[in-house]
Amino acid sequence: MAERVQVNQLVRDGRLIATTADSGYAPFLQNWCLSLEALGIHEYVVFALDLQTFHLLAAMDLKEHAIYDGPKESAAPGMLKGGVQAHKRAAAVSWYDERYKQLMGSQPSRVLRLLSAGTFDLLFTDADVLWRKSPWPELERASRRHCQVQAIAGHQRSPALNQTVGTAGSATSVATTTDYDAAVEVEEPHPAANCDNCLNAGFIFFRRGAAVTEFV
Repeated sequence: MAERVQVNQLVRDGRLIATTADSGYAPFLQNWCLSLEALGIHEYVVFALDLQTFHLLAAMDLKEHAIYDGPKESAAPGMLKGGVQAHKRAAAVSWYDERYKQLMGSQPSRVLRLLSAGTFDLLFTDADVLWRKSPWPELERASRRHCQVQAIAGHQRSPALNQTVGTAGSATSVATTTDYDAAVEVEEPHPAANCDNCLNAGFIFFRRGAAVTEFV
């Protein structure tokens, strides 16, 4: 209940941006938060995957934007209220290593937690995004208003396309269609990418609605 209240207090104009980070990504996370703040965008939340990240956000006077989502133990020294224990990772995860797979495998549950917390549009991104302008005008472009899920096809070995996936239908029967926008060059695709036509989960937009929640 407390998380639901916190999330909804951060929503602005029916919109929310979210990311996840641990202490290995602290410099990226600082850029992520501060570039949003510089744009006057305050509708965001961060899943802090360890105690150091939670404390970092508190030190930045952004504690209200932090949801602790790290290890919990019943009894240990240095815990926060609720049995939260300090846990630090030595370095940022690397793309397609085991920790990366674990992190990405747990992302859908976080998306669902947010989508279940209220009725709002959700933009979920990686913490290494540097915001130079608001994403909302582009996501709300007239040509994209019918798209209920938007993502980037970012791992293709040929020139990639911005990809928006539109979902339509009832909560019990969801149909999907795909539209393509302007071309985006991918000069050096990662050698470990496991397909030629993947969606980049590092920048994905979910329009509010029961059909989208079921789709996720």
